[in-house]
Amino acid sequence: MRTKKIFVVFASALALVGYFEPADAATPDYSKSVVVASENVATDITHSGIKVYLDTFRPNMDLYLNVGLDVNATLSTTDKTVVSVNYTNGTLQYHFRFGPYLTSAAKTNALATIKDSSGVTRIQIFGMPSDFPILSISGNNKALAGESFLASPTTTEGSYAIATKGVNTLFFNKSPRFIVGFRELNDSTATALPSGTPRYAYLEQVQLNHESLAPGIWKLLDSSFQIVGRVDTFATESQVVEPDGHDITVAPDGNPIVLATPSRTVDSSWLTKPYTGAIADCVVAEVNNGKVVHQFSLWDWANTHQSEAKTLLDNGLRDADPAQPNGPADICHANSIQYNAATNEYLLSSRSLSSLFILDSTLTTVKQVLTSPGSMQHFARFNSATEITDLGNYTNEKFSRFQKWTLSDNKWTLAEITLPIHVLYCGNAQLIDPTHLWVGGGCQAFEKNVLGVLYDVSTGTPKELSRLVVSSMGYSYRADLDHPN
Repeated sequence: MRTKKIFVVFASALALVGYFEPADAATPDYSKSVVVASENVATDITHSGIKVYLDTFRPNMDLYLNVGLDVNATLSTTDKTVVSVNYTNGTLQYHFRFGPYLTSAAKTNALATIKDSSGVTRIQIFGMPSDFPILSISGNNKALAGESFLASPTTTEGSYAIATKGVNTLFFNKSPRFIVGFRELNDSTATALPSGTPRYAYLEQVQLNHESLAPGIWKLLDSSFQIVGRVDTFATESQVVEPDGHDITVAPDGNPIVLATPSRTVDSSWLTKPYTGAIADCVVAEVNNGKVVHQFSLWDWANTHQSEAKTLLDNGLRDADPAQPNGPADICHANSIQYNAATNEYLLSSRSLSSLFILDSTLTTVKQVLTSPGSMQHFARFNSATEITDLGNYTNEKFSRFQKWTLSDNKWTLAEITLPIHVLYCGNAQLIDPTHLWVGGGCQAFEKNVLGVLYDVSTGTPKELSRLVVSSMGYSYRADLDHPN
């Protein structure tokens, strides 16, 4: 009977772990090994060895990793990132402690490399997946180096929620599902939940590998990017729905505000061009523990305010959502929602109607509608009580425009800057200051693997200063500048 001598030696940062192989033993087969981790990981286990890739990261995170081995071999490591390592009953037990961020080196430089007595690498543990989209800045590095970003790029193996400081990664989570809508919840202070207070959120779709914005589950994260809550199904006045991923905000009382697109059959005979089938309504809902506290339905508002809504809806889009070509008429297509504490109002963007709706704090009254025909805008935001900005996509024209609405003498006036790009369906536009404009995401609006561009708009004609580039991606719906309070 063969016996295995097991030993563990620690000397400063040196950790040597192994068990000895008899001289006549066959080549070890690692294919039966099992990896168990305290965080989400992906593994590549073959006859010749094991590779482990972290699928999530948070600042100062601890990772506990057990590698169950069924081999005869002498294994050793001298990695300094290991806090502790033990060998118990055929299992290598590792404890890693991370710093406040990851650099791009985490993709190619293993956290731990474990070799056999012949110097052959048998186990490697990496801090990032092999398809992680590494960020870099081209052009004027100083212009973007101090900025933080929230993005959700897709890759060939799934999609990511990524938070950065400059090009260093503060947080990421990889999913085989489509992730979208990653943003900071800074419009109002969210109600503290038993596990923590939500500060960030992203939506993870329910279906696998279906690149659309609905339906899904909003994951709520605290300031350390720990998941502390979620928003999933809730009941509107017409049906039970799941939220979509265009946007999320926080109500003045701290509850999450989400969007949904329930399919409805309605009586539209009062329109000059009635709908011929079902419609996709736009619902804004304040949700508390799965129950709706307040809600707004665009169709219900239109039906009870026909004189105000008739021209708007007759002139609006009514084709199905491009992501659901056989779906209901996409008469509204809400793509952003924001609570503005300065005015105690909500700002809702409707792409299909090329209009912004200013709603009261109880979601019962439309206080004003701002329309820019053909704009099909995204990412509408109050910057102050008297200024609203958005990205005017102008899908049917040659170029998109940055739009700024200004309130003076109780009248909103629109000014536009034509951009040198055409963002057809997605994207966001944010002023860093009065002369610098960030345009991000855009669903492949830029050149390949460009996540966003910073423009100097001081002269009224945009001049490109910097680009945020990723090593590889499909596209990202948005790429928000993140300015934590």
